[in-house]
Formats: sequence, C-alpha cells, structure tokens
Amino acid sequence: MPVGLNRQVVHTQRTERRWDNVRVAHRIGIDTNLLIAALTKPSGVSGHLLQAWRDGQIENVASEATVREAELVLGGGWLARMVGRERVEALLRDMRERFVWVEEPAPIDDLDLKDAGDLRMVEAAVAGGAELIVTTDREFLSKRGYGSVEFVTPSEAVKRLGLPAPDKGTPRGRLGGRIQTALRRRSRK
Repeated sequence: MPVGLNRQVVHTQRTERRWDNVRVAHRIGIDTNLLIAALTKPSGVSGHLLQAWRDGQIENVASEATVREAELVLGGGWLARMVGRERVEALLRDMRERFVWVEEPAPIDDLDLKDAGDLRMVEAAVAGGAELIVTTDREFLSKRGYGSVEFVTPSEAVKRLGLPAPDKGTPRGRLGGRIQTALRRRSRK
C-alpha cells in the first residue's frame, strides 16, 4: 500500500467514515475521466466535485489498480502540456495521500464492462462502501449501478451529495470536446 497521511484502509467491510476527526457524509469512487475534466475545467461540475473531495466533504475510494490507472492516464505528457505539470502532480499526490484505500477488493465477474479499468473501479467502490461512482463514460453510465453502488454523472452526484451547485462558467469549448473525443477513442482500443 502506498504511504499516505490521511488515508483509511478498508478490508471489504465498511468502516466509520472519518476525515481528520470530522464525520464525512458520503463515500464515492471518482473515475479517471472526471479527474481529467476537473483539471481541464476546474470551474465546472467535475472540478467542483474534486474540490469537495480535497476539502474533505466527501471521501474517494481507491485501490492499487485504480491509482495505477490514474497515474498512467494523468501522468502522460499530453495533459501536463495542457494544464501544467504542477497541477497534474498535485492531483496525483492528493490521490496517494487522501483516499480510502481498499486492499485486494473482491473480483467482480458478473458485470459486463469493456474497459477493465472501469471494472477495477467498481470492485474498489463495492469493497470500500461507496454510494456512487462518478463518471462521464457513457458505457459505464448505461449500466446505472452494481450492488449498492450507483453510477452517476457529475451533475447527478452534486445533487445526490447535497453539495451546492458550482457557479456557472463558460460552456465547454472546442478543447473540452477534443479531450472527450480522445478519451472515447482511447477506451475503444
């Protein structure tokens, strides 16, 4: 297990939720595409959710496999060129230090997802007692959930978690659309 400062370890049973001695109301799984959206548009809904996690208002579950995927996707030079290496490294550092760590989540064999990384996210979320997995992946969202974990969009998550709505920013520009297109292409490979 990576070393972290504010991390809980979960061994498949639900633990009392605490973050720096403050009771936390919700535990979620954050898909990698949400992290990319938050970095590219911090004022958007994804950025708002990420900030709520960083502020300790919600907890994020992760496992070795989900962190490894995030490091591979976020650590690529293309994202650092777009948003700055410092922002990418700060997010990766926060991921290693501020999540609820799930050790060896049980494999899930009865959920059909094309992306193995998405399946690892579901395994971590189920084992870590998450209520939601927040994603923008259409295939993932089409399944709507697994067990007690629901798959929701960032906007749905903000409503469900009772977070205040983010300020309305500018509409998604060409760059945001290109990122989503590149991610869809990458997931098809």
